[in-house]
Amino acid sequence: KKLYYIILSAICFAACKGTSNQVEIKGELKGLSNDTVYIYGNDELSDLVDTMYIINGKIAHTISVDTLLHVMLILNNNQEYPLYLDKDQTVTIKGDLTESEYLDIKGITPNEELTAFNNSIREFSVNPPDTAVINRAETFIRTNQTSLVSIYLLDKFFVQKAEPDFAKIKELISYMD
Repeated sequence: KKLYYIILSAICFAACKGTSNQVEIKGELKGLSNDTVYIYGNDELSDLVDTMYIINGKIAHTISVDTLLHVMLILNNNQEYPLYLDKDQTVTIKGDLTESEYLDIKGITPNEELTAFNNSIREFSVNPPDTAVINRAETFIRTNQTSLVSIYLLDKFFVQKAEPDFAKIKELISYMD
C-alpha cells in the first residue's frame, strides 16, 4: 500500500513538471567587429529586445520566450540575420563572418531549414540577388508551404524590393498554408 502511494506521488510530481520558457543560445561566432550582438523581435506580437555578449568568440545566452518566435540578430555594421527561438529548446550558432555572411544554425526546424537554404545559395550573389537565388527562394516557398522560412524568404526576395511584383507575391502566398 505504501509503494502504491509512492508511485502515485511520483507520477503526480512528474505530471506537474512543466516545460521551461527558456531557450538556450550557444556556439561560436567569429569575425565580429565588437563583442555585442543585439536581438529584437521581428513582428508586432513580440517586444523582445535583448543583448548577447560574445566572449572570446563563444556564445552562451538564455532568453525567455513563451512561443515560437522569429527574431533578428544585429551583427557587424547593422547586418541583420534571422533566428527562430522556441521555449525549452537549444539553438547552436556557428560561423565566421570574415569567411561567409551565412551562419550554421542548428536546433528548431526553421533555423535548420534556413541554414539548408543559405547553403544552397552560397555561390550566388544575394545583394542584389541573382536570378538563381530568386528561383531557389520561389522553389522553397512552393515546396515548403508550412515553413516559417517561406514567409521570411517571401518578404526578403519578393516584397522588400523597389518595385514588388504583386501578382507573383499573391501567387506565392497561395502556396502557403
